[in-house]
Amino acid sequence: PPPVSFAASVLPVLQANCTFAGCHPASGGQRGLSLNSYANVLAGSTRQVVIPGNGVASLLYRVLNGPVTDVSPTVPDQMPRFRAPLSVPTRETIRAWIDEGALNN
Repeated sequence: PPPVSFAASVLPVLQANCTFAGCHPASGGQRGLSLNSYANVLAGSTRQVVIPGNGVASLLYRVLNGPVTDVSPTVPDQMPRFRAPLSVPTRETIRAWIDEGALNN
């Protein structure tokens, strides 16, 4: 299959589910993390949220799958918070994008 496109398959999901006020907008929201652009996703905040080539270890993928209790500060809820969880295929698309190197494509 062709590589997962950040612009076509990942960014629209983040924009629709994560970048609203009070969460992770352009100005930097919860924990200083903004998810509105490729540069901001890769920059992370107080910690790296994407480890290119390693989706299952990337915090972004992990929080989409459930509570993450082994990080400091802990992420108490599955993300997106206060919304329905993303579908399994959507979460797996994000993992595949990270596994493919988290390219700006």
